[in-house]
Amino acid sequence: DHWWLHSTHLRTVNNWTAVCNAGVVGAAIYLESDTARLAEIIARGARSLDDYLDTFDPDGGSSEGPGYWTYGFGHYTIIAQLVEHRTEGMVNFMDNEIVRKAAQFPLRTILSPGAYVNFSDCNRRVKLVVPHLVYLSRRLGIPDLMRLAREQASSRKTHTFWGIQLGGTLTWNLRALFWRVSSEPTGRFIPSRHDWFSGMMWMIARYDPEDPNALVLAAKGGHNNEMHNQNDVGNIIVHVNGESVVADPGRGRYTRAYFGPERYEHFVNSSLGHSVPVVNGQAQLPGQEHGATLLEHQATDAIDLLKLEIKDTYPEEADLASLQRTIALHREPPKGWVELVDEVRFASKPGMLESVLITFGQAEIGGSEVSLRGERGALRVHFDPDVVAPRVEVVKEVDLAEGPADIRRVIFAFTEPKRTGTIRLRIEPL
Repeated sequence: DHWWLHSTHLRTVNNWTAVCNAGVVGAAIYLESDTARLAEIIARGARSLDDYLDTFDPDGGSSEGPGYWTYGFGHYTIIAQLVEHRTEGMVNFMDNEIVRKAAQFPLRTILSPGAYVNFSDCNRRVKLVVPHLVYLSRRLGIPDLMRLAREQASSRKTHTFWGIQLGGTLTWNLRALFWRVSSEPTGRFIPSRHDWFSGMMWMIARYDPEDPNALVLAAKGGHNNEMHNQNDVGNIIVHVNGESVVADPGRGRYTRAYFGPERYEHFVNSSLGHSVPVVNGQAQLPGQEHGATLLEHQATDAIDLLKLEIKDTYPEEADLASLQRTIALHREPPKGWVELVDEVRFASKPGMLESVLITFGQAEIGGSEVSLRGERGALRVHFDPDVVAPRVEVVKEVDLAEGPADIRRVIFAFTEPKRTGTIRLRIEPL
């Protein structure tokens, strides 16, 4: 019994379960002449793939992000098609509701063309596999996946996953001969104003979905034992002009240490590498028990809002009685704005709270605002100087999968210890 076959009380399977089943069961479909033995192999793979599908939340979300969706769900699609073809349609792994929802995951996590929500070990830029989208569109009757495939096919940028050029492997090149992009349906893909994944507590809010340069907010609750976990409960991404100016650093460079006991010493896996609070100098802890409680979620014509209680993600040394984080996109013209509110109540004595924003861009403090400027996008962050004092820390040459990069932590800290207090930030496009 291989570790990737089934979930247990000790661990949950992930994308590798679909990848390995596609390899093993797929090889058997091509090569095994004993149909009884082949049937047993397929049955064993089918039970394993049930566990893989159980990793998706009720709305089809994967905490591994769109990059691993491409890899894992791509291989699920491959083996599903092979089994369906080999059994002349008598056995199929596609005709159920969770597969249909999972197939739409990239449609619901897009920030702007080529950019996706990249919580956990997911690169900031993701290239989806065109024949994969084409097959899903036709097999499941989802026209927007064909529109997205057409946009991907027109992109000239090269993206890799684990050093493999997506769409450039034999597996996908063979299928690309037959799973071909169509000019129908016409038009371009336009995402929803609001997407919500209830199991993972992911909210994606778009000010104007028809404008790829418009403001987009992504926020998450969840817990700190997710697949390819990073300690990031309460994390946010603020995206404008096609760039995540308040960013998630994404995937670190994979090494033995990255997946060992030192995992959360790596900057991108620690909560210090995310736009989440630091309380009395304490970072978040790993483990499923260290997670968020959903207090409120709403999506109206005026506001998209997520409110979380996140005190349980911090150690006892943080001395927290309560830490509530409210994240909202206000739909006020002309461009909208993001509100970030951290309300703290300490258990035994006055304490210090820091609200942190992560950026790859430049940060400049002036008066009661901080300007964040990336390559294309820019944001202005307003704060109350009577409550917080901002500072900027530069973390040099962070070891990312995409190469080393400097990352800035923009820290809004209490001016003095408080027993209760609130940090309120207004983030708006420049």
